[in-house]
Amino acid sequence: MLIVFIGADGSGKTSVANELALKLANKFESVKYFHTIFGIAPKNILRIFKFKKNKKKSIEESLRQRDGFYDYPEPYSATRASIILIKNSIDYFLGHILANPFTRKKNLLIFDRYFYEFFTEEHFKNQPKWTLSLYKFILPKPDLVIYLHNEPEAIFNRKPEQSIDQIRIHNEKNESIINELSYGIRIKTDSSIAEIASKVEARILEKI
Repeated sequence: MLIVFIGADGSGKTSVANELALKLANKFESVKYFHTIFGIAPKNILRIFKFKKNKKKSIEESLRQRDGFYDYPEPYSATRASIILIKNSIDYFLGHILANPFTRKKNLLIFDRYFYEFFTEEHFKNQPKWTLSLYKFILPKPDLVIYLHNEPEAIFNRKPEQSIDQIRIHNEKNESIINELSYGIRIKTDSSIAEIASKVEARILEKI
């Protein structure tokens, strides 16, 4: 079974995922957590195309951190974004082959973001929208998508890495995603991590 958590940075995705893994450890043969990708595809594919880290950008990011917030990074070029999308797509397909349909129901795969990152992160702002829609259509779909949401001010107070306006923009993008999904649910993060994980656990157990 594949479930995905989406939500703004600071909404509690990692904390809830870790708590959920503990709760469901005896319900599945294996429980694995992934951040965005499976990590199977070659990591150095960008070097083939001579994409290198921009030292100036790294300095700018450090300055942003010292100012108190992590500002949105400079978007990738359309070419670089496309290459990353292709690499990640290969990773998703290989990962799903390994977690094949004959064993998928016995295993729980928990993803933070999954391919929905393509739709929320400023990195991929220059990527043509039609290609993103194509990826959404062809890539393996999760069994359940959980949108962890709360008011921007509440998320900021929990993890003040981004400004309230930036969190609000993320919330709007995630709302747009979850509104399109018949297998998506919203859970407000106004209770403890254990209580939120229990709500997610109940929805998962309904599906198995």
